[in-house]
Amino acid sequence: SALSTLVLSHNRITILATKSSSLGEEENGGSGGWKPGLPSLTHLDLSSNKITDLGDFPIVLGGCSTQIQRLKLNNNEIKSIPNSLGLLSSLNHIDLRGNPQRGIRAAILDGNCDSMLLYLRNRMDGDTIQRLKDQQCEMGKLAAKNAVGKERLENEKRPSSFKSSPSSGGRNKAAMSKQASSNLTSPLAETLRKEIDDLTIQVNNVYLSEAKKYAMKKKLAMQKAKLIKEERRIRTENA
Repeated sequence: SALSTLVLSHNRITILATKSSSLGEEENGGSGGWKPGLPSLTHLDLSSNKITDLGDFPIVLGGCSTQIQRLKLNNNEIKSIPNSLGLLSSLNHIDLRGNPQRGIRAAILDGNCDSMLLYLRNRMDGDTIQRLKDQQCEMGKLAAKNAVGKERLENEKRPSSFKSSPSSGGRNKAAMSKQASSNLTSPLAETLRKEIDDLTIQVNNVYLSEAKKYAMKKKLAMQKAKLIKEERRIRTENA
């Protein structure tokens, strides 16, 4: 998704936690919570709603929307501010004022973003921070996997045959050949396609080091080359 700015203020949203109670789910139409996705999101405005519980929202947002810069949660009904918000290190603006929470002093809420994030991080020990970062990483993988699955589904919905016409017979014939090649299958081809999907997900993991990402890209290219070779073999056998 290319969405970078999302304004959801004044929408009577009550819960952002994905692991909410049955009551909370009913209040949100049976599917409450912030869903993994929106990798290009930089500005999110959730102000002036009726949000009471952030739950794992910071984990989902931090794992999927790694470019987030501005977050507005002011004027809600938030009763407890989770320390995990402190892990949203890409933020340069956060507004949590106007909530009934009692855990953080007004002076901190009125301060700058970096100071607030540092304050929240300092309330956690090293093990907790690492555990939450691991959860963010898992959310990032889930979002990338969903994106790959969505792209694959869209590809499958495309027409599998093309009608020829006098003006475009050559092009249509080439398109038919290309579509047919994508339907070639064998146990090896299926295995390679699964490995390619898995590697694609891992390559998009923002927590990987550049060296590891380079190695995975190299392996991904090799598996793609093997798949092309296998599809060529199957095509020859079926000719």
